[in-house]
Amino acid sequence: MDIILDILIDIVFELFLEGTIEASLSRKVPLFLRIILITVIIGLYGGLLYVIIRIAIEQKSLVAWAIALFILVICILAFRKKWKERVNQQKD
Repeated sequence: MDIILDILIDIVFELFLEGTIEASLSRKVPLFLRIILITVIIGLYGGLLYVIIRIAIEQKSLVAWAIALFILVICILAFRKKWKERVNQQKD
C-alpha cells in the first residue's frame, strides 16, 4: 500500500511542478499570478536544498553536500534551458 501511495504522491507532485513551471512562463497567465507561481517553485526547491544542506551540516556528510550541489546544478541548468526556450519563442 505504501508503494501505491508513494507513486500517487510522486505523480501528483510532478504534475503540480510541471504545471506550475509551464504556467509561470506563459504570457496568457497574468503577471501577478506568474510571480506567485515562480515564488512557489523557488520556495519548494529552496526548501529541499535547505533540508539537505542542514542534514549535511548536522551529519557532517560529504554525500549530502554532493546531493545538494547536484540538485542546485540541475535546477540552474533547467532554468537556463526554459529561459532559452522562452527567448527563442519570442524571437519567432
